[in-house]
Amino acid sequence: SGDARQLEAQARGDRMRLRIAASQYETRQRAALAEERRLRTRISSLSAVLDSKERRLELTRELADSMEAGARTGSVNRVEATRLALEVATLAEEVQVARAELSDAQGDLERLSEDAEAREIEYEDTRRTLNESIESAEIRLGIIRGDLSDLTEAGLAVVAPCAGSILRLHVSAPGAVVQESDILAEIACAG
Repeated sequence: SGDARQLEAQARGDRMRLRIAASQYETRQRAALAEERRLRTRISSLSAVLDSKERRLELTRELADSMEAGARTGSVNRVEATRLALEVATLAEEVQVARAELSDAQGDLERLSEDAEAREIEYEDTRRTLNESIESAEIRLGIIRGDLSDLTEAGLAVVAPCAGSILRLHVSAPGAVVQESDILAEIACAG
């Protein structure tokens, strides 16, 4: 029947959409894992660079403070003390930049985790919806196929739910059209 063909097409389409959704989800998961590895490597590298710059800043600051004290007493050249003060300022800016880059990378990693959770929820919802649609179509197909098993060349053969006597026949004309909830007959079951 046309309904059966339509339901079969719907179920096939839903199965295809389910395979596509699974493939897209797996592809996105692989990409997210690669991005996570990249970000973790970047965070590790930035942490090492930041530690190094902070140590250099601390040592250079100590040296600059010592040179400044020497310049005040006249034992050290003022130009050399000023050069170290400028180097301290430059290193302090580099430390700030490194901290900002590390913070950005950590934020990116956190957002990636949140995005992965959202993708998981979205995929599970899509999967559940499509599986429900497929299951519903298969149930309806089973009903239609079951209904068609009683179909003969003369029409639909309706089997009584029990053996007994017909008390009243509501539909008796050959080729009569009935609705799904119409009463066909009233039966008095034997026994």
